[in-house]
Amino acid sequence: MLVHPDFTSREAHVRLRKVEETEWISIRSGNHVLMSKIIEGTYPNYRQVIPHHAPELVTFSPDHRTSVVKWLRGLADLEAAVNLSWEKKGHLTLTQRSASDASAVLRVPAEIEGNPPLIAFHPAYLADAFEIGSTLCLSDELSPEMCRHPSDRFCVVMPMRVTIAAAAAVQAKTASAA
Repeated sequence: MLVHPDFTSREAHVRLRKVEETEWISIRSGNHVLMSKIIEGTYPNYRQVIPHHAPELVTFSPDHRTSVVKWLRGLADLEAAVNLSWEKKGHLTLTQRSASDASAVLRVPAEIEGNPPLIAFHPAYLADAFEIGSTLCLSDELSPEMCRHPSDRFCVVMPMRVTIAAAAAVQAKTASAA
C-alpha cells in the first residue's frame, strides 16, 4: 500500500494518536489516508519460519498447476486434509478422505528428488501455495514447507498434523486403487 505512487510521489505525514485505550497510526499523502491500529507485543522473527534446508523436492509441470489449483478449490470438504504421497514413480498423488469416508484422488506427473515425507495440507492453503509455484520443497511432515516458482518467488505453507498411521492408511488405499 505504501509503495503505491499516491504515497511515494508526494510528501507523507505520519501521526500517532490514542483513542480511549487504543493507539492508532495514520499516514496521509494528498487525498489518501491509511489508518491502522497499533498492535502491541513481540513479533516472531519471520526468518525462523522460512525453511532453509528442504532436501526433498517435488516439481510438477507449470502446465498442470491450474488444474491442480482448480481441483483443490473444488473439493467438497474444504476442511479435510489433502494427503500428498509419491507411491507411484514419477507421480504426485493428492488424496482427500472426508469424515464420511468419501474420497477424491488426483495424480499429477511430477519430478521427485529425494524421499519426500508423507504429508498433509489444508486444501485452501495448498491451493494458495500452488498459485505461487509448482515446486514443493519439503523437509518433514511437521515443519513449515516452501512452494517455489522458478523466478525465486516463494511462499511458506504449514502442513496439517495427521497421524502417520492415518497417512499410511490413505497411501495404502490409494496404492491399492491404482
